[in-house]
Amino acid sequence: MLIRDAAYDSLPKEIRSELHERFATWLETRRGLVEIEEIVGYHLEQAHRNLADLNPEDPRLDALRARAGARLFTAAKGASGRGDWGAAPGSSSVRSTSCLQETSTCWRHWSASRGC
Repeated sequence: MLIRDAAYDSLPKEIRSELHERFATWLETRRGLVEIEEIVGYHLEQAHRNLADLNPEDPRLDALRARAGARLFTAAKGASGRGDWGAAPGSSSVRSTSCLQETSTCWRHWSASRGC
């Protein structure tokens, strides 16, 4: 893992962002993978984070944020539905909050489902 981490850290953020987004897009075409929503959401979130670090005005940020937020919201909702209380109120829902705040339709839906 140390070599993997060193190799990842040596990649420029622009390439990291592109690879995370491409992997998430590829995963979206796969069916039957366990916890696909959280995995895709994670990679879209990472793509957004790396791109935002490089250029907070990049026009692709809104789309990445919306995609990540929607996937993480679905992951949190799914975890809650199957009684996975460790995952439902945890990282997916918290991370989806930060992504969804910028996308009003999803934010209203998420807020309503949480009783906010």
